[in-house]
Amino acid sequence: MENIVTKLKILINKLERALFLADKEQIRRLAEEIELLSAKLVAKSDNSPAMLLEQEQTKTNKVINLKSSVIAERDFLYKPVMVADPYQGDYLLGFARERSRDLKEAGVFDSHNHFWQDYDIVRANVFGCLPFDLIMETGLALLEKRGWLRARAKYLQIENKCSTNDLTEQLMMKYNAYIIVKDKQSAELCAFAFDWSF
Repeated sequence: MENIVTKLKILINKLERALFLADKEQIRRLAEEIELLSAKLVAKSDNSPAMLLEQEQTKTNKVINLKSSVIAERDFLYKPVMVADPYQGDYLLGFARERSRDLKEAGVFDSHNHFWQDYDIVRANVFGCLPFDLIMETGLALLEKRGWLRARAKYLQIENKCSTNDLTEQLMMKYNAYIIVKDKQSAELCAFAFDWSF
């Protein structure tokens, strides 16, 4: 059930963005996906408000113990995922091909790879992004024309030991999207936490 709630949060964030952009086709598709997932959620629950409240409190109590500090903030351009579950089928394969094509045509493919070679990606729900300052103006215009969007990312240092699942839950509760990484130089667990409202 938590997996469905996580997917709903992602879809609602995407719906807010589509509403902001007045993308009627995207709004309709996302609304249909939200309706289907909502129906699944209702079918899986026993409709007990007490049970749902208890699950949410348990989740919140577990997450409160995690500590992180913001090391830096940076503006990014990211390629949005257009489906609720990118892991189903071969969506990510096609996404990766399209991302690589976009980056090459914008002249920033090498910059993208150079930036990400400093990190081992542990878990993420963002699959294509690059800091603004590594993109020339012409490349920025091309990527935005191809549907890449602007976001502000906080680079978080995780200050206490926690599981990847616990960290993922914390990031999903506080931010629109995330990339959990292990810094290759320091071997520390860190995260890029994205905010779309930028």
